[in-house]
Amino acid sequence: MKLMTFTKIICIFFLLGITCLFSCSTEIEDGIELEKELVSLDSQDTEFIESLNLFLRTYNIPNDKISEHDDHFLIDGCIHLTKEELNRNFAKKISGNKLNGENLQATTNALINYTPGVKRTITYRIADIPTSGPQNWRPNIQEAMAAWSNIRNFNFNFVETTSSTADITFVEFNNMSAIASASWPQNGNPGTIIRVNLNYSNLPSSQKTFVMAHEIGHTLGFRHTDWNLQNEGQGVIGANLVRGTWNNDNASVMNSGLFHPNIPNWQNFSRYDILAGRTIYPFDNGERPLYTYYKNLSGNKKSHNWTGNWNEFGLSANGFTYRGVTGFIYNYQKSQTVPLYRYQNSVGYYYLSRNPNLQTNFPDFQNRVLIGYVYNSPSEDNIPVYEYYNSSEGHFFTSNFNDAWMSGSGWSGGGIAFYVGK
Repeated sequence: MKLMTFTKIICIFFLLGITCLFSCSTEIEDGIELEKELVSLDSQDTEFIESLNLFLRTYNIPNDKISEHDDHFLIDGCIHLTKEELNRNFAKKISGNKLNGENLQATTNALINYTPGVKRTITYRIADIPTSGPQNWRPNIQEAMAAWSNIRNFNFNFVETTSSTADITFVEFNNMSAIASASWPQNGNPGTIIRVNLNYSNLPSSQKTFVMAHEIGHTLGFRHTDWNLQNEGQGVIGANLVRGTWNNDNASVMNSGLFHPNIPNWQNFSRYDILAGRTIYPFDNGERPLYTYYKNLSGNKKSHNWTGNWNEFGLSANGFTYRGVTGFIYNYQKSQTVPLYRYQNSVGYYYLSRNPNLQTNFPDFQNRVLIGYVYNSPSEDNIPVYEYYNSSEGHFFTSNFNDAWMSGSGWSGGGIAFYVGK
């Protein structure tokens, strides 16, 4: 196969249950035309051939983008599919519709089994990757695995092994134009294989780590962050929305190659990558993000609101628009935490307080609601939440002392109101 250059990226193959990062068109010298292969594959299976050709026409994929190898097909130089996988998946009805009104990250239907409160160890083996020189991706694989293990309140711990029964195996596979590809979870276990294209071993080390972190995410069931923006559709693998996340997150490690034409350097997961991991696979199932909202009132006035229950407002409800997450709270009283109450006054402003009797001294604040439990004092596991006030917006709570929301005039305060989990 000739050396690849970045010219095009195909993302629609998520429909097949296999994914890759930064694929591109390539010329395959030993490839054959699709029509010839279909005849030799199964000339009697006319339904399969019709479905496959319909798929290619729908997504404008030329026939010369599919080539045959010993036991698999390579589609557009990126997608590695066994003939059995190709036959099975193309026979299924594919739906590429977006989910109306949603702009959240998503996971596949198949996820990894886990028990809250019990860390699950996921083993990985680096099979035939060189141990020295520029083709040695091992340090990058290990760094990426460690990063996933170190996510707070995440239920998985990744451990390297030499056993052939490892949950995930990294293998060399150079006969594709993608940098790497991964399989999705199956039967309650992570995707079993990540293929690394050593033709891209001249990439800077930080970019190799980024690619490995991305592919590991796919083995856990995380789709591209921008799956909906790129019209990837639900497909046979499904698209289950992750509450509180965005699919327009510039810093996400799970963005597709279309979002990042140039591979970013590894820095860390975005805050919403971390939110997705802690939401789908929490160690402490009682942890909840403190979802933050704003609402436009009459004139130039605004109101802010908070909840630990995504179903209360979702992305938008009752005039409130989702803004993001202000740390993490709990739905039970764990050690060192106290109740946090939400109050509302007659103007429509909301207020958060640890005081269960706030209305005694401020009778205009009523409708007390317990929204969760927060820390009463600082520790290495929490961060402060600062309280501000503006006569045009009421009370505002943020974990960012320099929050851009307060760039205008009229703000006062800045004291610590309580502490939330990091």
